Amino acid sequence: MKTFFGAIGKGCTADKAKELLVSKQVVAGVINTAGVVTAWGKK
Repeated sequence: MKTFFGAIGKGCTADKAKELLVSKQVVAGVINTAGVVTAWGKK
């Protein structure tokens, strides 16, 4: 169960970091929080 909650925390952290960077008008990026990856922008 500990791993499940860790994954939720990592996902939430990645989403919040992405929201912050997008609000600061960062046009593209990749965030990797120990295996949870989120990306935005053009290829």
